[in-house]
Amino acid sequence: MYKIGNFITNENPATSGDTVDGATRWFELRRTGGSWSLFQEGTYGPGTVETHHFMGGVAMDGQGNIGLGYSKTDTAATVYPSIGVTGRLVADPPGTMATETDAVLGTQSQNGTNRFGDYAAMSIDPADDCTFWYTGEYIAGSDWSTRITSFVFEECIYGFTLTPTPATRSVCALTDPDPEYTIDVSGTAGWTGFVTLDDGGTNPAGTTSSFVPTGGDVDFTTSYVVSNLGSAATGSRNDGGPGRMGHHSRTAQGRLSRESFAGRCNSPVKPDR
Repeated sequence: MYKIGNFITNENPATSGDTVDGATRWFELRRTGGSWSLFQEGTYGPGTVETHHFMGGVAMDGQGNIGLGYSKTDTAATVYPSIGVTGRLVADPPGTMATETDAVLGTQSQNGTNRFGDYAAMSIDPADDCTFWYTGEYIAGSDWSTRITSFVFEECIYGFTLTPTPATRSVCALTDPDPEYTIDVSGTAGWTGFVTLDDGGTNPAGTTSSFVPTGGDVDFTTSYVVSNLGSAATGSRNDGGPGRMGHHSRTAQGRLSRESFAGRCNSPVKPDR
């Protein structure tokens, strides 16, 4: 389970009081078992010390990519109150965001009040679990305005999923047949294309593995087989590998346990429950 959030911070410790360097602090929490822990965090505030990013909103799509929206301005009056967005792919280095994109640029400063942007929010469209929607405030003409903007990561909406069955196998090397997984390769959001499969898992030493077939046009099913378990040590390891469509990649991962010769070693092959 995942949770993400953001708040505004001063990213320059040399500034304080009325003179600060405002930036958006964002974070991702993950829960394994019953405990939440910090998975990654970052501070987003590109530009000079005079540039400020505030009124942030953050969300995560169905593939684990993160989108961040915000209002921005600077005290040099070269950037009037505007709206920008950025984001990161799930495989990007932790704590990083991409170069910002301007959603709409303001045209003048706010005058006559120190109140700005009561509300801002980033949400994911439930129709595809990929499209980000952000709403925030900027200054256009003689008064404030709001803008709704949307964007999507190509890797989410134009892609595919890999689903292994079973998720876990337990085998006895001398008595059981070679463990086999069935992997469904399915397009998302109507995407169609050719997917190539290759083995990127951590197999037991001395074993070999293969996909049959090694690729195809989605939707299709492939078999993943691990062979030569006779010399493998007991223990559990992750098996599987990625599917690739151009530079887009997804990973299917199964769990393989090689049992000792005692106890359940003499039972038939079956998935762990």
